[in-house]
Amino acid sequence: MIGIYHILYHLGLLTLLPLFFLKMFRQQKYKAGFSQRVGVVPAELVNAVKGKEVIWLHAVSVGEVQAALPLINELVTRFPHYKYIVSTTTNTGQNVARERLTNKNIPVFYFPFDFFWAVDRVLNAISPKMVLIMETEIWPAFLNACCKRSIPIGIINGRLSNKSFRGYKKITFFLKPLLKEIKFVAAQSASDKHKFIKLGVKEENIFVTGNLKFDQMPNDTPFTQSQLSDFNLLKDKQLLIAGSTHRGEEEILIRVYKALMTKHPDLTLLLAPRHPERLPEVERLVAGARLTPVRRSLLSQKRGINSNEVIILDTMGELARIYQFATMVFIGKSLIPDGGGQNPLEPAAFGKPIMVGPNVINFKSIYRDLKEGEAIAEISDEKSLKETTENFLSNPKARETLGNNARRAVERNRGTAERTLKLLQSHLEIA
Repeated sequence: MIGIYHILYHLGLLTLLPLFFLKMFRQQKYKAGFSQRVGVVPAELVNAVKGKEVIWLHAVSVGEVQAALPLINELVTRFPHYKYIVSTTTNTGQNVARERLTNKNIPVFYFPFDFFWAVDRVLNAISPKMVLIMETEIWPAFLNACCKRSIPIGIINGRLSNKSFRGYKKITFFLKPLLKEIKFVAAQSASDKHKFIKLGVKEENIFVTGNLKFDQMPNDTPFTQSQLSDFNLLKDKQLLIAGSTHRGEEEILIRVYKALMTKHPDLTLLLAPRHPERLPEVERLVAGARLTPVRRSLLSQKRGINSNEVIILDTMGELARIYQFATMVFIGKSLIPDGGGQNPLEPAAFGKPIMVGPNVINFKSIYRDLKEGEAIAEISDEKSLKETTENFLSNPKARETLGNNARRAVERNRGTAERTLKLLQSHLEIA
């Protein structure tokens, strides 16, 4: 079975090779750390793990890295005799992991492509005692190589969106025998548990522990004085932060901003596109609306922000902390038809009023908890976004009530890290 997968994976990549290289050079995707992605293990990583019992944690991108931080901190404290290493897939995840973990003496590197020869080289060099995968990164060649070496695999903060579930279902022919070998899954919800069972993970190995993102502390790495000075420019402004926006949403937000800026001249819009490669596109949208785009990285060069200026976030790993300066927040990927939503817990932890569109299926359980706690403002279209934003601008009490409800909802759901640690401890003792 796995042999057929190896052939199909190689053939698939060969077919997509021109597109792959185009993305690599135009968008810088996969260019950073390319040698590591094809199985070249840095000498400093080899030296760091030599003679150590290694726990390898893999987190795809920024969100997974940030969710893993509370768990990593506790693992280092409670089980200091292990050597912890962290891999990521995306460049942004890599940057954030290095920023947050280097001072803890935790090596950070890129996860290999799912070529059996690349995976083998990495596993032979590192020889981990256990592999922990954040949320869902199921790669057959990697799983197979770990199983052959009797390396236990655990899935932490396990989640399967409907889209991911449908995708994995198409390759259960390859996956099912491998997923039966997964030692444990710490699932976010009962729905996620059910999906993992359907894919082939043994039911007795799946535990519903909750969502680690409720345990995130977005301000645990404070801003430098220079960074704080940048945002002091906005201290007299009412700041609407639109986080993790996707194509089709920025246009709506810009129109809403223009409609409100005359009546509310102290209003400022900050757009944070989900994908950094879209920054030039978003700048063109702002300029096309006869407004002036200002990159966040250039705030230190300015003495103030005018009402005709729109800030565009072009720095990595800052959004979670920037939410603390918001008057109100819109969460992206929720107004477009094929959305799915993004994580709202960072602004919720800061007690900020949150607006979100109807398409949030990828974070269904989180939004259900927030909705039950009357902690989000649901909008359906551009008109309701404008009306809700105007209500928040004119009604500080409404903002305060919704924000306080959001903070309380986060606090009620904390404790996942502790439950996950107890599960991990039982497996580390027998690994």
